[in-house]
Amino acid sequence: PPLKAVVPELGRERHCSNEKARRVLGWTPRTEEEAIIESAQTLIDLNVV
Repeated sequence: PPLKAVVPELGRERHCSNEKARRVLGWTPRTEEEAIIESAQTLIDLNVV
């Protein structure tokens, strides 16, 4: 989005929850460690690094 559209959001706190995905879908998020390792592996697989 253009910077002009983002400026009003600066400094504003937003709170999100994954509770509904957990409850309805039985979803469990990855740990921080798993997410970092899998992100790094994807970058390697795509020859980005």
